[in-house]
Amino acid sequence: MLHAHTTPDPEVPPPPPEKDPPPDNTPVPDQAPIEEPTPPKPPLKT
Repeated sequence: MLHAHTTPDPEVPPPPPEKDPPPDNTPVPDQAPIEEPTPPKPPLKT
């Protein structure tokens, strides 16, 4: 076993984790999608 500087008591449960951040796959409803469709560029005529 690794001896840590602070050894928590085994009977004391760890503190509840904070709210999980939303996954990156879920787009934010109040924001526009990051991937904006770019219009096709016209062919360059030289």
